[in-house]
Amino acid sequence: DFGGDVTQQRKFNAMVDELFKGGEVVYRGYVDDPRNTDNAWMETTAFHFHCSEELGKMLPLNAGDDAAKVLWLDISTSGQMDVRFKKFYASHRKWVELVLKSGAARSLAVDDVMQKDYPVRFPVPDDKVAWNVVYPEYSPTFYTSENVRKFERTSAEERFSKDKWGDPSDPKAVEAELAKRETFEVPVPFDEQSGAA
Repeated sequence: DFGGDVTQQRKFNAMVDELFKGGEVVYRGYVDDPRNTDNAWMETTAFHFHCSEELGKMLPLNAGDDAAKVLWLDISTSGQMDVRFKKFYASHRKWVELVLKSGAARSLAVDDVMQKDYPVRFPVPDDKVAWNVVYPEYSPTFYTSENVRKFERTSAEERFSKDKWGDPSDPKAVEAELAKRETFEVPVPFDEQSGAA
């Protein structure tokens, strides 16, 4: 309900129509459900519809006939996953994980959430996404969020300061520290000439 605001209602309707125009089939078939028997079982078709943050805030979330509650959950692969996601009913978690593992998950990274202060991303074909694939044409826009710049430190010594946690724009300022920094898998290698990781 938009309190009689016809323009806002039209915008909402257009966004909902656009959302449900497409949709990607994530799974079709048998469902591992505790209500299944030898003579009767659940089958379904699960779709992925990607909703923008703007529309998500406008959508009224109401429980349906077989759900007691409905809410948005953070299921991002980075950061702490909402514990409620781990307890999804029947096969629902598997379907969401299929979306996360598919190309659809990659599109989530460039949706309107990222676009608020982020420049247009360099287009990368699906066959060039993996980091171990050589892609000499790759030329992303240099970008550092203003939120990081506010807390940018100018030396390695400042890393212990609560108000100076951002790596400096010039990596040469903390080159020795960066050479020792490790990823989850291996030490980060740096190109001797350019200083790039």
